[in-house]
Amino acid sequence: TGFSRLFSFSSCKMFRYFSRALHTRSPLLSLSHKTSPTRKLIAANPAKLGNAVHAIATAESYDLGVLQSAIVRNNYEFCALKLPDELNGKVLRVGKSASSTLDDAPEAFVFAEGTVVCWNMNTETISSLLELVRPMQKTPYDADLVSTEREVMELETAPDAVSRLEGGRIVLRNLGDTTLLDRFAFSDGMALSVRLAILESTLQEYAAQMETLPVTLRARRPLKISMEEVQQRIGELMILRHSVNLASDNTDFYWDRPTAEQLYVRTCRFLDVPGRRAAINQRLTYCTELMELLRTIVSEKHSRKLEWYIIWLIAVEVVFGFWNLIEKYVH
Repeated sequence: TGFSRLFSFSSCKMFRYFSRALHTRSPLLSLSHKTSPTRKLIAANPAKLGNAVHAIATAESYDLGVLQSAIVRNNYEFCALKLPDELNGKVLRVGKSASSTLDDAPEAFVFAEGTVVCWNMNTETISSLLELVRPMQKTPYDADLVSTEREVMELETAPDAVSRLEGGRIVLRNLGDTTLLDRFAFSDGMALSVRLAILESTLQEYAAQMETLPVTLRARRPLKISMEEVQQRIGELMILRHSVNLASDNTDFYWDRPTAEQLYVRTCRFLDVPGRRAAINQRLTYCTELMELLRTIVSEKHSRKLEWYIIWLIAVEVVFGFWNLIEKYVH
């Protein structure tokens, strides 16, 4: 039928498309490799672990309202510190209760997108803070992924210094209120970078599940995937694209704070955030195109099956019609 010829034609086009793709070493198709380059940061000296900034992503999001209430009611180790009103509901600044008034006091910026950026904290304090936010996590990440995908930069303070990023080292005048916005800008950039690292790993796992599909098409073997699975994977891709491009955007906060914005932009550039984001979007585009093609193939396969059902129903109807005619002539 014309429908069958159309199906064969479209299947051949898809087959040729994926065959060329498999033989082309395009960066778009290197799906099983992480999109980001190896980021060689200046790692903190274990002996001076407190003199560092750590960015850790543990979940897709935190309930900051519940976290703040828990700190106020039940926790004596940490306290909530002041931030500009524009950041309410987006970021919670947390400090050590016993030293919150000191200029070099440990502190952390807890982002609603599931990221914690710790300043001047040792290992024990970081662990305590992560334990505190654990009940407020929504869709937590795997523990191995959390421990692997994190950013660390050295921290240096000098009385006459101008806030800057110098070869992977954050330089500040002090850790007091005068550099609060600078610290937030650095934290925002590092938080965005570590969230991208998590998304890169997620996309890598997603691509690993998909990389056999073009091979199956080239070999002309039947696809073992249902329409429900295709729809689910398309939904996962849409969530990933939203997380990469639309979530966690604080650009409105910087529009009247050019100094903080400059520090944020420089931090993102140093961590190659724009390039990594573009690379993720390229791979997401390829994955989306692949899933759309698979949806077409599965839909056509389903339509062919329905077509045969109709043919068989018509054949059965014809058989019964002949049977009725025979019975009339016999009797």
